[in-house]
Amino acid sequence: MGEKGMMRSLSGTWLSKGVSVDANGSAGRLLSLWNEDLFDAKSFKATKRCIIMEGGDFNTVLDSSERKDGNGNMASSRNFSSFILNANVVDMPLRGITFTWSDHMGRGSWARLDRF
Repeated sequence: MGEKGMMRSLSGTWLSKGVSVDANGSAGRLLSLWNEDLFDAKSFKATKRCIIMEGGDFNTVLDSSERKDGNGNMASSRNFSSFILNANVVDMPLRGITFTWSDHMGRGSWARLDRF
């Protein structure tokens, strides 16, 4: 079965992109799949031991309390929340700070981005 056929059989239509390589010392392969509507793989490096990916980011917050002005795109927040849940990633708590990003332009834009 080819790579595209393997992707479809494992993920149906939800995961639309992927990369695979022969695994070192095994008859199997390493495989990474993703939904290109939720994750943009800008580049990747694949070896017989690992697949390293550089992906896009959300630049959004989980809820309005994570922006100083309280504004935010709720559809984007729902997608971000879904990503966190489905990717099994851990959102590390902040210590001593509330926000991780500002516009540095004096407009007072502050948000909690760059979480993982």
